[in-house]
Amino acid sequence: MTQRNSVYVIGAGFSAGLGFPLTSDLLVRLWDRIDTDLRSQLERVIRFHHPGFDSDKFTSFPNVEQLLSEMQVNDQLFHASRQYEGKFTKQDLKDLQRNFLMQVAHWFHELAGKICLTAPKDEWLKRFRDRIVAEDAAIISFNWDLVLDQLLFGDAINAASYGLAGDSDGPILLKPHGSLNWFEGKLGEYLKDNRRTRILDDSEGSNRVYAFRKFRSPISKKGREYTPILVPPVYLKNFETPIFKLLWQNCVRALSQARKVIFLGYSMPLADVHAQLIMRYGFHNQVEGMITKAANVNGNRETPVGPAKVVIVNPDEGAARRIAAITGPKNKCKWVSTPISIWMDEG
Repeated sequence: MTQRNSVYVIGAGFSAGLGFPLTSDLLVRLWDRIDTDLRSQLERVIRFHHPGFDSDKFTSFPNVEQLLSEMQVNDQLFHASRQYEGKFTKQDLKDLQRNFLMQVAHWFHELAGKICLTAPKDEWLKRFRDRIVAEDAAIISFNWDLVLDQLLFGDAINAASYGLAGDSDGPILLKPHGSLNWFEGKLGEYLKDNRRTRILDDSEGSNRVYAFRKFRSPISKKGREYTPILVPPVYLKNFETPIFKLLWQNCVRALSQARKVIFLGYSMPLADVHAQLIMRYGFHNQVEGMITKAANVNGNRETPVGPAKVVIVNPDEGAARRIAAITGPKNKCKWVSTPISIWMDEG
């Protein structure tokens, strides 16, 4: 992957500034939009884990990351917690998780459609795009949404756009938690040829991944449900899908080679230990150098680029402290407490 001096790390705070929810308010904002039957099933599960839940009181809603983590553990211990399955089966729980995430995905597509109509009017967003292009930067985005995808690449999106085509010119968008327009090979093959692009392949084709070029949910005349490749917001994340191994390697390489790293709306959540580890590897390699192919023989490392300049744009002081702790004492960190749009306006 081509070295890029500038790396931007994008978190939920960036998308929240455009109208997307945070994990803390996602369930509250989505609740009335959920299908009635699904909402009824979900309410029963929420009330089991949170007996005081009342859908009329927004203060009783759990954080969606907490809820999905509880459902994940419930799934793992389902048969260990009861002798008989009962009316509510383990498959019912799996279906509920999947259907809820699909509701979230459809809502995010709807939000993205509205945002992308107004995005050209947002001067700070246009300046951000111009800055990324001028710096030939790498973006590491932990968000699923497609605003940056459309802003930077439009319908010309391809494997190179996501840093999955080896060395390439132009900015790249690395999405280590997946994307709403990525689909595994067997499902992606149903997309029309002129509306898809292959972003990951192998000789067997079993790990093939397609990106849908239209920035909306695919529509199937045969009732097929297109489930995107996403890492759900849970405490115990699963990265077994092969594309994630390559994505996380590329994230480490981008950070390891960066001269400047700018965090925009990223909070370095305490629960996301995977992201913390990858960040730590990247900042460690800036000082020590990346391990070479021959390292298992003589411990060789590449020449280090030196500690990067770090800028943290986030009104949350706690987030700034967590990020600074991960970067290490050798990296000079600057905290900017203003919203991203104001920071961009101030140049």
